[in-house]
Amino acid sequence: LRLTPDADLLHACGAHADPNSGIVQQPVVIKAAGQTLPALFLLRFQVTPGALAFEPAQLDFGHCAVGGAVGLPLRITNQSTLKLDFGFGPLPPELDVRPGDALGTLLPLETVERTVIYTPRAALPFKHRLAVKTTQNRSFHLRCTG
Repeated sequence: LRLTPDADLLHACGAHADPNSGIVQQPVVIKAAGQTLPALFLLRFQVTPGALAFEPAQLDFGHCAVGGAVGLPLRITNQSTLKLDFGFGPLPPELDVRPGDALGTLLPLETVERTVIYTPRAALPFKHRLAVKTTQNRSFHLRCTG
């Protein structure tokens, strides 16, 4: 049995699904050859999003002199009820993420704060789409300007 969750899964399960909690309880009957009584059990699972939320949704570093640096806080929230590993990258030479090595783990519904540091290499406008990838094969992009 393989379930591939999508946006319509809860609707397709009808009365067996609770759309508020995302919990599905589906009665299952298995009849085996040579057994007089069928095996009855309840298949119960919870559909959870694999999404991350970012605050702020975009990073504007403003003006910064060449050789200087500007750091902005970025709050990352795991909206899933599952542990989620994430990583930033690839990072251009102008950006760094601290603390750590631009990798992290978020427990269910946890929020962490990272600092994104912009160090301009030239006196030119900076535009970049910062990629954040998860172990659930999801990608999120944050617009960065400076």
